[in-house]
Amino acid sequence: MKNIFLLVIMLTLSTYQLYSQIYVGAKVGLAPSLLSYESLPNHKSGLTFFNPMIGVMAEVPIVYGFSIQPEVQFVKRSTNLKAITSGDKAKSVIKQGDYFSDFSLDNLAREEDHYNGFAEPTEQFQLPDLYENMSINLNYLEGHLMFKYEFIGGGSGLYVEAGPYYAIGIGSKGTSTLVNSNNKKSADKQLTNIDGSLTENYTDLINSYTDVYKLKFEPFKGDKAEHVYKKSDLGLAFGAGLYKELGSSRMYFDLRVLMGLQNMNNKPNTSSTIKSRSVQISATYLFPLGE
Repeated sequence: MKNIFLLVIMLTLSTYQLYSQIYVGAKVGLAPSLLSYESLPNHKSGLTFFNPMIGVMAEVPIVYGFSIQPEVQFVKRSTNLKAITSGDKAKSVIKQGDYFSDFSLDNLAREEDHYNGFAEPTEQFQLPDLYENMSINLNYLEGHLMFKYEFIGGGSGLYVEAGPYYAIGIGSKGTSTLVNSNNKKSADKQLTNIDGSLTENYTDLINSYTDVYKLKFEPFKGDKAEHVYKKSDLGLAFGAGLYKELGSSRMYFDLRVLMGLQNMNNKPNTSSTIKSRSVQISATYLFPLGE
């Protein structure tokens, strides 16, 4: 048994010498993605398409079309959360009612009328129920270890691949847009910002009252209680594509599906889960190392 085991090792090593030309290169592409929410009763999660990705990789042939492909890449993942604005699931973040800016628009108003805590007639305005649409953007460095098999056929062919990936978050951004029950961003009449200027846009209005509701946030930092995300992600990638030999170099056209396995929800005291779902479409140029 020992001799057989040694023979297998020797054959593997000798075959590796025949197919051991290592390739290195770079890839660029897009990563359409969304976040899959197990429990998100007041919003619908939507796919985003134009998420850039760029990376470097190596291809280490093993034997007869099989190779190992380590990669490091920067990728943006994102999702759009559209508020449900009608029915039992609708939940407004700003309630319908009368509001005031405490900054009079009347040029004849006395200076003591400004910021005095009383709602003079020229400071008052009305708001409908407002709902929150959100855009979540997460930036990652991803490491992939793909196991690939090429159906060798002359200077071009097909391949399939699979392997794990691990991602580390390097930045995040969340922005909110307020809409009324008709999904309109603006009112039909003038609204008064806190400094007395006029606007028709609900988001601009609430942004001027910075302590009312947080419309810009960083999900990795957890500065919006309902949307706190872990910086790490772990999952599996599956793909297929075409390759074309260009002299001693190669071009790859790759389609890959990523299924996150880790719950990314970092909100305390909750059992709901958030998992990443992504597709990566890329073009890769590889050249032989040492030539």
